[in-house]
Amino acid sequence: MKEKQSSHSWFWKLVANNKLVSVLVIILLMLFIINMAKQVSWFFQPVFQFIAIIGAPILVSGVLYYLLSPIVDFLEKRVRVPRTISIISLFLIIVLLLIWGGIHLVPEVQNQFMTLSKNIPHYWKEITDEFQSLMKSSDLSQIKAQLDSINKDIYVQLGHMGKKLFSNGFSGLSNMVSVVASIVVTIVTVPFILFYLLRDGKRLEPFVLKFLPQKIQASVHQVLHDINEKVSSYIRGQIIVAISVAIIYMIGFSLIGLDYAIALGTLAGIFNIIPYLGSWLTMIPVVIIALVTGGPMMLVKVICVHLVEQLIEGHVLDPIVIGSQMDIHPLTIIFVLLTAGKLFGILGVVLGIPGYATIKVIVVHIYNWYRANSALFAEDEAPTESS
Repeated sequence: MKEKQSSHSWFWKLVANNKLVSVLVIILLMLFIINMAKQVSWFFQPVFQFIAIIGAPILVSGVLYYLLSPIVDFLEKRVRVPRTISIISLFLIIVLLLIWGGIHLVPEVQNQFMTLSKNIPHYWKEITDEFQSLMKSSDLSQIKAQLDSINKDIYVQLGHMGKKLFSNGFSGLSNMVSVVASIVVTIVTVPFILFYLLRDGKRLEPFVLKFLPQKIQASVHQVLHDINEKVSSYIRGQIIVAISVAIIYMIGFSLIGLDYAIALGTLAGIFNIIPYLGSWLTMIPVVIIALVTGGPMMLVKVICVHLVEQLIEGHVLDPIVIGSQMDIHPLTIIFVLLTAGKLFGILGVVLGIPGYATIKVIVVHIYNWYRANSALFAEDEAPTESS
């Protein structure tokens, strides 16, 4: 028996019990499964179409659920208001706020955005004219031709941006009908989905777990709990921080007398949903408008507002609102944003971080389970001394 075990020991050590070989085999099998799935992609086409139809309402409802669920829980547990009444009351408050915003805030923001979009080519031309005067220096004459060509292309693109967006957006009647139908379906269905999520959302996990084998229910419960904690903290944190950043910029730009303060503050809040990069993207149009409308002095004021905002966001908002719940390195976040943006566009940039956090939780739990149950990670037994 010992001779048989010894004869197979080289294969066991080099192949069967080799961690590298096992990992390579698993990767190979995953690639094979992905390739086979691509070959029968037609089979999953109805599923993809169904997801495309219900995706937007579920996504919007999920975001609103994470925002409103703590309020409903507070009203139910602390104020002793029945959950259904709390949800209906919250819906009424939201409707009133939307009506107030539609009457007072939305027209002003829309007016500033329309005026800003019309004046962007003019502002860019003024900036480039000033830049051209600086380029008359003999020291910069060698790169003047290249910069002239780049500036011409940018100016042409800015001048025709609105026309191109209009023609691309409404060139096909079917596309327009599809977009309108998707928006209508989202608006109509979101309140119903959100209501039942807020009322019965906590019953969903036990309902799903009872269909699973009992021995894995605890593990699946922990995975779902960790995913919920990370995704909810990210969504709540990012939206609260984005709203706070928009308000800070609106107040700051209004105090220094910058034109389009409300529109630029709103733009800053929207861009701030993109971690680390959003605030700096906002500063591109802000710097141009500051230089054109107020000169170097206005630019200094804008920089001061930006520094104050970064100080408040970095030392007050992020630590208190978001904290360290995500446990993702900033460099990893940038790589995830770049990759998700390249693969999935704007939707990838918005959902890249929570998607990565979800995948990370699942992978970590699978790895920990495999490490605990696989002989590959078992400690080697100490060699016994031969008698």
